[in-house]
Amino acid sequence: MILRNFKRHKSSFLINLIGLGSGLTCAILIYLWIGSELQMDNFHKQKIYQIMQNEHLSDAVNTIEGTPGVLAEALAEEFPEVKHAVTTSPGFWLGHSKVGNSEHPNIAAAGKFAGPDFFKVFSYPLLYGDSNKVLTGTKTAVISETLAKKLFKTTDVVGRSMVWGNPEMQIENQAQISGVYKDIPAQSSDQFDFLISSDVLLDAGNSTYRKWTNYGPATYIVLRDDKDLSLFNTKIKNFLKTKKVDNYTLFARPYADAYLYNQTENGKVTGGRIDYVKLFAFTAVLILLIACINFTNLSTASGSRRLKEIGIKKVLGVHRSSLILHYLAESVLLSFFALLISLLAVELILPGFNRITGKDLILHLNSSLNLILVALTLFTGLLAGIYPAIYLSGLKPVTALKGKLQFSTAALWMRQGLVVFQFVFSGILIIGVLVVYKQVQYVQTKSQGFQKENVVYFETEGKMKSNPLFTVDAIRQMDGVANAASINRELLGDLRYTTGSFNWEGRNQKEEIRFQTADVTPGLIETLGMKMTAGRSFLPKIWCRQHECDY
Repeated sequence: MILRNFKRHKSSFLINLIGLGSGLTCAILIYLWIGSELQMDNFHKQKIYQIMQNEHLSDAVNTIEGTPGVLAEALAEEFPEVKHAVTTSPGFWLGHSKVGNSEHPNIAAAGKFAGPDFFKVFSYPLLYGDSNKVLTGTKTAVISETLAKKLFKTTDVVGRSMVWGNPEMQIENQAQISGVYKDIPAQSSDQFDFLISSDVLLDAGNSTYRKWTNYGPATYIVLRDDKDLSLFNTKIKNFLKTKKVDNYTLFARPYADAYLYNQTENGKVTGGRIDYVKLFAFTAVLILLIACINFTNLSTASGSRRLKEIGIKKVLGVHRSSLILHYLAESVLLSFFALLISLLAVELILPGFNRITGKDLILHLNSSLNLILVALTLFTGLLAGIYPAIYLSGLKPVTALKGKLQFSTAALWMRQGLVVFQFVFSGILIIGVLVVYKQVQYVQTKSQGFQKENVVYFETEGKMKSNPLFTVDAIRQMDGVANAASINRELLGDLRYTTGSFNWEGRNQKEEIRFQTADVTPGLIETLGMKMTAGRSFLPKIWCRQHECDY
């Protein structure tokens, strides 16, 4: 009978089907995205903590992830609460590297330096190698299974040699592969292709790495099971003062929280990506609610076509509860039809959705997801159908048989309220999309202080990178090149290169002031047609001729 009613009222059925299907499609897509965000870095078997520093400036507290390179070793030795501790290098040291062997000499790969306890702290499974030994010594490297296949066409490569290098640091070194780890899962915020033992830095005579004022590396620890984080933070807070480092205090935060809660202000967490998670969750609920309201309004408005049916059923003695169950069954069944449509739509939309979000989401139906989808569909069907079911089943037989739908003052206010709610929040969503579109358009078209037209930018490697003046002069001789220059960093938004070593007369030496810096060759300003008074917030504050800045 329910299917016969759907067939009789095709237009209402199709409109409701499309409305609920669209709402469920948006809700499922957002659910997949939120699930991916919440799962980031939560696959590790142990509770990992990252050691952070609060830099106490004259008027603020600046929270940084970098720590002294020797901190992990010191914490493991001096604090019995620490079960394991490891130091890793910042990504820019080996983040853009080249690895190779005799057959494949130059393969781009992202690497990092790591201490010997790396695989004791992080749950990255080793396919080959001993987790206690793979990162010991100065000639050892651990690579991913994908990189192993690229270099050797097999993953059983322990004992073989490879060359790793960093064009930026002009490093090239031999290493013996001591282990192969399974590819890093997509749920990890830290993605890398190979690891080099941090002993390499010490063996190279890198005294900076041993200084307590070196804030490049990151430090991670695992506490013993019975240790309280707050008590541990109290103990390590002023630990750096014992190493004669002032103005810095330490604290540990859960590593899994770093991805979502990555914004701080004056030493306290103020939010981060979690704000987007909450916003999108609210948006999903709102979209689904609008779809339900649309169903409710349409079902109530089209109820006049079923008045005689309702009147006859009541005359024949059908109870109101039976009518309510019947209409709710129609609503729930329609919701399940909408679910099938939405699942098909999600499969079609996911590739584009992944490109926009930078994710690798898949719709993998399993027991838990199936249960959630069934519950969501039931809830949607009941929410959308409860008011029409109660209202239509409550009509008096005489009124229903007359075929005229008359609304009481309360019912009229209810319908009008739902319509206003639907249009207001639909308007909010449309305006929100337009605002975001305009903001993106503004960022894309805003002048950033230089002339973008006819400017070509490319990365240099090897000898070209080590001798930028020669490279620039050679490029200038090419036909069609008006001018050329080089810079040792990305032009916009690159915060890696900062220094506080500049001095001037009258400077307060106790005040920490840092500048973004860039090493450039002569002619950069002319090449870019830069307007030095515009776009300053995007550009480095200090410009130096290549190799002529001492800081």
